[in-house]
Amino acid sequence: MCEAFSSIHSLINPGQDCASVIFKILYILNVDNAALLCCILWNIWKQRNNKIWNEVVDAQSFVLERAKTMLYDLKAVRLIR
Repeated sequence: MCEAFSSIHSLINPGQDCASVIFKILYILNVDNAALLCCILWNIWKQRNNKIWNEVVDAQSFVLERAKTMLYDLKAVRLIR
């Protein structure tokens, strides 16, 4: 895990926009980790909207678990096709 963090940390430069950093990270991740990162980012955005529009704040661990469940469900749907 520390090696992955070091690889990702080296990609982040001051003054870079978030999209550039995210795409650089996605480029170095394997397919499974890239998919998980996308699900995590989507769930962070969902949490942001829940806080703004519904005044609901979930624990960070719930956001991560929801992302993992989402990825598991997406993979299960792909197997059914």
